[in-house]
Amino acid sequence: MHDGVALRLEGAGKRYPGSKDGIWAVRDVSFSVPERSVTALLGRNGAGKSTLVRMISTLITPTEGRIEVAGVDTAADEAAARRRIGVVLGGERSVYWKLTGRQNLAFFSALKGLRGQAKRDEIDRVLDAIDLTSRADDYVETYSTGMRQRLVIARALLGSPPLLIMDEPTAGLDPHVTASLQELILSLRDHGHAVLITTHHIEEAELIADDVVVIDHGVLRATGSPRALTAAVGASHTIECSFAQAHAETAARAAAASPAPVAVVAEEVTDTQLHVTLTGSIDEHFIPAFTQAMIAAGLDLRGLTVSPVTLRRAFLDLTEK
Repeated sequence: MHDGVALRLEGAGKRYPGSKDGIWAVRDVSFSVPERSVTALLGRNGAGKSTLVRMISTLITPTEGRIEVAGVDTAADEAAARRRIGVVLGGERSVYWKLTGRQNLAFFSALKGLRGQAKRDEIDRVLDAIDLTSRADDYVETYSTGMRQRLVIARALLGSPPLLIMDEPTAGLDPHVTASLQELILSLRDHGHAVLITTHHIEEAELIADDVVVIDHGVLRATGSPRALTAAVGASHTIECSFAQAHAETAARAAAASPAPVAVVAEEVTDTQLHVTLTGSIDEHFIPAFTQAMIAAGLDLRGLTVSPVTLRRAFLDLTEK
């Protein structure tokens, strides 16, 4: 690898034929994925995530810019770049259900040019890495959904590629299987891989990603750690209030006027619901004082929930501009 970077994009873009000037699916995107890290690529449907992943995976050629995988320019040497990438696509149909797990890996390792003892050693290594050794000789059709997804990851690990690309790796999985795969992703990071995941689960990105890349309408909106992107929102907490009657407008005025060491912005959601955004640090005295302000205004407060600002809020702010 070069400079501790597994993936580098510099002004990457893809234009398709269409109107006079063509249609840009992605334009001028630059970011990097360090070694031993997890980077989450976030964006709504149609944002350009799939196009980016296809360019990085060498399935399509960029119209502009440069993409390097472990120091290899994907446009200059596709074959060398591909050897440095392991791709995990969504779904379970990228392995053969009528074969055993070991037979699947034997087939795919042969395609990579592995033979004899080297092939057997590599299969044992990846089976151990994804904790599937005990079921390696069972047919894939007998595997659970989570086990099949682990086998797909094992296939991507063949040849020890420095960069793993995972497209929605936990989509459609139950919470226990999701948690198990998230732990596996972190383990792969800790064992030297760089992992780029695409996900619609913003909470997943907040939980396991070291860095986040936000793309919208084919344009890069932000990059940084989940903490940094959340801090950039400028808010620290939100408060959701509910009332027995239509008091939200009056409550908004009371909230804005309440004594507080922070800036308070109150927005009426419905006649009986109020959303309050706080900018600045709050202490243990703020909520009692805030509640007292509601009561002093004669409001029948029925519920109050305080939450720290999350990556979801940052994502929505970035993609609604």
